Amino acid sequence: MKEELLIKYLLEETSAEERVQVTHWLGESDENQKEFNRFKQIWDSSKVLSADKKQDPEKAWEKFKTLRDLQDEKKVRSIRRPYTWLKVAAVMLMALTATWFYMDHQKAYNVLSAVQEVSKETLPDGSKLVLNKNTTINYADFKGSKRTISLEKGEVFCDVVPDKSRPFTVRANDVSITVLGTSFNVKHNEHFTEVIVKTGRVSVSRNGRAVLLVPGEKVRIPANSSQWDKTVNQDQLHLYY
Repeated sequence: MKEELLIKYLLEETSAEERVQVTHWLGESDENQKEFNRFKQIWDSSKVLSADKKQDPEKAWEKFKTLRDLQDEKKVRSIRRPYTWLKVAAVMLMALTATWFYMDHQKAYNVLSAVQEVSKETLPDGSKLVLNKNTTINYADFKGSKRTISLEKGEVFCDVVPDKSRPFTVRANDVSITVLGTSFNVKHNEHFTEVIVKTGRVSVSRNGRAVLLVPGEKVRIPANSSQWDKTVNQDQLHLYY
């Protein structure tokens, strides 16, 4: 996650779309939440840094203090600062207190998209994806104990490489689909999320509620309803896009 966006989030200057992006990133893993908490702690600490801690030229520190004064004025006058000031904030913050954070904790962020035609992709762990048209997926590098991708919109068929030590999770807004090694289809839009299982077992969960699917079963979860529809799948069209 870019530091500039986290700065905007902390200053409550994100757009609705950016706010969703940060919230979604925070929910992807406990590690992301820890990373954000560490970033926020550094940000809060920078407010009380004494003047004798000259990790950077004095002028840079004065610019940073000026930026914070402008933020305080904004609460009274409701004046929106140019986005370039946010970049200055991020640069000053990193230079003064968090160079190590940037070097050690920044993660790669990958985006896969299929626009006008079906796209086949291979993830770092060897798992295969088939993206239907108008589909967007993003994921961080597969490191550590988790394999997680986010389905922003569209439809994807996943053929997951088995790995009992690292569950594979697809997140579609607030719905999570978790497996160890199987093949399944996920369709997600603003109205519902639908999961169809081809092989293996799949756990689908949202807000503490979960359902287990076996081959041939599907569940449709409406975006604004608690009524889940679990049935035997009769539609095989997802195998042909």
